[in-house]
Amino acid sequence: MNQHSHAIVMAKGSTPSRTRLYQMGISEFWDEIQGIFEVKGYHGNNWEAFRKGKNYEAFFIFKK
Repeated sequence: MNQHSHAIVMAKGSTPSRTRLYQMGISEFWDEIQGIFEVKGYHGNNWEAFRKGKNYEAFFIFKK
């Protein structure tokens, strides 16, 4: 993302447990991530700002 600062990364696991694993990784490094990246989570047919502790179906990550 340093070379392509306008890139948007979408993450969704091939299974719900894989998506949960991605969410756990985001949550684990949230303090470092939130200062650099905007993270959106997909929940209930809506994209919203990522919140730790809430389960999402997919994620968008892009540089602030």
